[in-house]
Amino acid sequence: MPEKRLQHAYEKLLETVLNLIEKEGKTLKEALATGKQKLSDIEELTREEVDKISEEVTRDLSTLGEAVVEVKDAMREKLAIDSLYLTETALKLLGKVADKTTVELAQFTEEIREKARAYEEEWHAREHREHRDFDAEHALWLDEIAMWREEHAEAEAKLMGIQEAIRKHGEALQEHAQTIRAHQAREREHEADMAQMEQHPDDEANIEKEEKDDLMHREMAEEHRKQAELHEALKRHHRNVMVLIEKLHKAATAH
Repeated sequence: MPEKRLQHAYEKLLETVLNLIEKEGKTLKEALATGKQKLSDIEELTREEVDKISEEVTRDLSTLGEAVVEVKDAMREKLAIDSLYLTETALKLLGKVADKTTVELAQFTEEIREKARAYEEEWHAREHREHRDFDAEHALWLDEIAMWREEHAEAEAKLMGIQEAIRKHGEALQEHAQTIRAHQAREREHEADMAQMEQHPDDEANIEKEEKDDLMHREMAEEHRKQAELHEALKRHHRNVMVLIEKLHKAATAH
């Protein structure tokens, strides 16, 4: 139920409108504008409440204007159902305003309808513009998606190449490990030969081995140097690839 003070304000505005029309000869629109200002000055209402009361009176007058020739019981029932602040007193005031402004009320009602139609047309025009904007953006997005799909296909091909390179890197690591183990076994065998030669320096077989020892050691040293260079190269490559793969994985799985 609406507050009593708002019902009183509704009636007060109607009384003011009626007096301005009867005594000062103002038009309905002028009376409504002046009545709204007086309501703001007299009543202890917020600006929002004054606007609400004014809009309600305007709406009810417009509804009444739809049957300006005669206000039948059906129209009274419609007003009683639709209006927030309509009392018997207010209904009588509405009727008096309608009686005093029969022609103007009809024009007033038509103006409100025209404004409503204009607003609806503007709303539809705005919707059409937005739909055109949507279509333009959709076309742009679809073009971008098509480009992204091409890049995605290229990325998949590159990832397959990366996967193959990683597989080969793994094979290189395994081969490097096998070479190290073979070199290690040869180095231990040489160490054992050296120990035997040191224990039996006069043995003819050991003398023969010792003659070849210098050449074997130089070969082993050269092989070790090559493996050391290869090991450092593999280390740098491995670290760089692992860092990049980790970054790629984080970026690809971030969403």
